[in-house]
Amino acid sequence: MKPLESTDEKDVACDYYDIALISGVNWLKSIWTAHNWRFDDRINGKLPVASGLLDEFFFCLLGGYGITYEANLAAFLHLKSLGYLQQSWFNQAIDHEALISTTLSHTQLYSPLGFARSFRYRFPNVKARFLVAAANWLEQTLNWNLDQLKICAPFQARDALITCPGLGYKTASWYLRNIGHGGNLAIVDVHIERIAKERALVPYGLTAQNDYLEIEARLLSACRMVPAPIEVLDLVLWHYSRGDLVEHATGQTRLF
Repeated sequence: MKPLESTDEKDVACDYYDIALISGVNWLKSIWTAHNWRFDDRINGKLPVASGLLDEFFFCLLGGYGITYEANLAAFLHLKSLGYLQQSWFNQAIDHEALISTTLSHTQLYSPLGFARSFRYRFPNVKARFLVAAANWLEQTLNWNLDQLKICAPFQARDALITCPGLGYKTASWYLRNIGHGGNLAIVDVHIERIAKERALVPYGLTAQNDYLEIEARLLSACRMVPAPIEVLDLVLWHYSRGDLVEHATGQTRLF
């Protein structure tokens, strides 16, 4: 009898991953089917830009790893209420970095979303430095004209943005999505990365810090299998990973 040929371990791993991926995509389909109607404005491109391009720019810069959405929004609104983060303010001969850092360090913030608990903004010194550096970049690179980014394709606009201090692929994608110019760009934050790995949409060996474009490509591929636009589906996943979507034993889910 002819002996059985040994199976390559890599082939076994690939087969296992492919099976897990199919399971993950099926789960993705169920989440999408249950909740895509909640995000009709995103799907149909009706989401209004709540503020100007510059406001969105600094709002996104104030977010990031270790900073909740609530803290991000509260810090932005507080700085804006003081007249900071405007072109005219950055043109003043003052120590912008010290003012931002001191303000964020000593202010007790409250969520504008209605939560009663107060909190302090994390990493005020680092963010102050990045905000001032980003303002200098805006002046030197775009002459404060962020509209120029909309002339380019989204991927090209993102490539330009990541040359700005404090902006990586995630934040640049987030900004472009917020201003309605982020088609086919994924926002891979810690929530999306975690849920994507748990559902085998992305291998555990990849990290957003080192492999952002590879993770984005895999998520785009999964979205095509659903099918669903990445710019809406990753929003659904973000809500799910934060616990905003609750999955019941019946398999049904609801949004708080």
